[in-house]
Amino acid sequence: MKYTQTQRPFGKAQAHHSVRIILMAIGFVVLHVSPALAVCRKPDPKVCAEFFKSDAVFVGTVLSEQTNVGEYPASITGWTYRLRVERVFRGPSLKAIAVFTANDSVRLRMDVGHQYLLFADHQNGQWVIADCGNSGLLSNSATKIRQIEETRKASIGRIEGRVGLYKGVGGVQVVARGSGKTFAAVTDQDGWFRLKVPPGKYSAQVEAPRVYGFDLSYDDPSDFLVPKGGCAQLQFVAVE
Repeated sequence: MKYTQTQRPFGKAQAHHSVRIILMAIGFVVLHVSPALAVCRKPDPKVCAEFFKSDAVFVGTVLSEQTNVGEYPASITGWTYRLRVERVFRGPSLKAIAVFTANDSVRLRMDVGHQYLLFADHQNGQWVIADCGNSGLLSNSATKIRQIEETRKASIGRIEGRVGLYKGVGGVQVVARGSGKTFAAVTDQDGWFRLKVPPGKYSAQVEAPRVYGFDLSYDDPSDFLVPKGGCAQLQFVAVE
């Protein structure tokens, strides 16, 4: 069969490019439609990943809540909470702190008088929290605090993640390269893989056709850092 200029075969490069466009479009929509379509990156981060990505990790008691209302037409833009800081695991040693959570689908609402373990980021001059990771009531966080202590003491790093968003792809090899070495693992039946690696900078790829790094991966598979005691979290998508 012959192809004219308007009838070109759909090769690997074109397929990869098309998939990237689709994924980027999805990412643009969910990140830019305001305010109710904000989303969390995948996979859901473990403590050993979120701890190093956060600017502050602490335990605090909520002292007050303030509802933030935007200009006309009036709408709730979010909530600011003031907390008494009782224990700091990472970040500045503060006695009190104000944190903001936006009025979107990943908002983290809190109750005055309750204690929380919070993983916060410093953005545009304010501390920000979201319900995308390990923040939550202190009464439910004993395991997470133990994992924080283990992370701070560990000397090795890990690379973990999943191949497949809604349905895992098992039996495919994931290769990570960094520090002059190559590491490989095979995904389990649910698509998950795990590697122990020295701390350093890495890149990773799946040696299987039609599998690509997800644009909303928690860590960028093409270039990521594994801190001492930390764990990178990678998400790949498989296109049938």
